[in-house]
Formats: sequence, C-alpha cells, structure tokens
Amino acid sequence: MTPEFFGSFLQFGMRFSTVSGKLLRQCKPDSLTPLQYEMLRIIDADKEVTLSDLCNCAEIIMPNGSREMKKLSAMELVEKKNDSKDKRIQLISLSSKGEALVHGSYQTLMKIIGEQYKDLPQSDLEKMTQSFIALNQLL
Repeated sequence: MTPEFFGSFLQFGMRFSTVSGKLLRQCKPDSLTPLQYEMLRIIDADKEVTLSDLCNCAEIIMPNGSREMKKLSAMELVEKKNDSKDKRIQLISLSSKGEALVHGSYQTLMKIIGEQYKDLPQSDLEKMTQSFIALNQLL
C-alpha cells in the first residue's frame, strides 16, 4: 500500500461518512430515532440478521440493541422467527410495514440526492456511477 492510496482512502472515507450522515438525517422518518433508523437500514440490507450481528453492525451493546428491538417490534416494523437449523437463534427481518417505511425514506433520499446533483453534467454522473460500481465490487 502506498501513502497516496492510504491518504486517498482516508480522505474519501471521511468525506463520504460526513455526506451520507447528513443525507440520512434528512430522510430519516420523524417517528424513529437515528439508532432505530440505522438498525432498520441494516436489517433491510441483510434481509435477515441476528440481534448479535445487528448490534455489531450498529456498534452498540446487546442490552441497548435488545431495548431498541423491543420498540421496533412494538411499532410492528420488524418480525422475528426461529432459525430453521438452530432453534436457539432468532432471525430478525423487516415486516411489510418496516419495508414500506425504509423504502419510503429511500425515495425521499433519492429526491434529495437528485436535487443536490441536478446541475452536474451527465458525463460526471456516469463517471461517479462507474466509480461506485467499481468500489462496490472491490469492497
């Protein structure tokens, strides 16, 4: 690894974190805390997760994750089921209501991003798209 690679990686990561954080705060449903929204986004990305994996991804301790999961369950945004191979493991997924909420927030996010980048030339948008595709494949 070269110092240039490391510096570029660090700079991009920090900038991306700042921009994505601002965008996600703008599209988060008012009925959810930032942590609850983050948990729902993780579940949406993975489709089914254990509480332990969810807490690791959200960088929270299990008691906090369990408490927030109870709140999300009470709002009927998540469903739990036992794993078919190991009945001790509970898998968490979004309910249809949870999916609608998360996907609705993504529609809001798409409008915000579209507005923010509306004046960008098409060639730049295509370059960014190809860069995102390449990053996703490499990561």
